[in-house]
Amino acid sequence: MLDRLHVKGTFKVNGAPLKSGRISFLPTAGTSGPATGTVIENGPFELPLAQGPVQGKHRIEIVAVRLTGKKNVKVPAVKIRMPS
Repeated sequence: MLDRLHVKGTFKVNGAPLKSGRISFLPTAGTSGPATGTVIENGPFELPLAQGPVQGKHRIEIVAVRLTGKKNVKVPAVKIRMPS
């Protein structure tokens, strides 16, 4: 049985809730367990205990799509710290 965590929060960009995206928790070296993730809709996201990340260190990836009228826009990486 995996020791998973219930994770929830709100993701904002420049102070405004992210309209649509995805958050992924990817275990890094020393953390055993599956990757997991969920959708972000108008800011909030939540992973219940049964689907949450395992305890340990993770790389967290946020993917968002925003229509700008331009072909490609790069969004800078963001570091997120989670309590261990």
